Amino acid sequence: MVFGQLHYTKRVVFMPFLVAEILNFQGSAHHVGVGSLSILIVEDEESIAELEKDYLELSGFEVEIENDGELGLKRALEENFDLYILDLMLPGVDGFEICKKIRESKNTPIIMVSAKKDDIDKIRGLG
Repeated sequence: MVFGQLHYTKRVVFMPFLVAEILNFQGSAHHVGVGSLSILIVEDEESIAELEKDYLELSGFEVEIENDGELGLKRALEENFDLYILDLMLPGVDGFEICKKIRESKNTPIIMVSAKKDDIDKIRGLG
């Protein structure tokens, strides 16, 4: 589902295609397929993060992972990435808070990944 600058997905296999579409639509400084685009994944489940990373790297993206919400937030604010992939349920600082803090200073596309299905969680992500 696409909600403005936030994109929700539960299917890892489709992620490279979704990422490419988002970055092309956003008019990223780089165009997908030309040069490497950098992505930060903030996901506490290491196996999920590695699976996402593998799919994205096979599609030519540069991917970095943080498994802790606080470290992910620090990197998101201090470094420049072309896209953020955030899990909603993280220890310490959750994905909603990371998204909010990123939005205070950047307009970089964000994909929210979650097992949550409630509309209220999607609405919170937009807030």
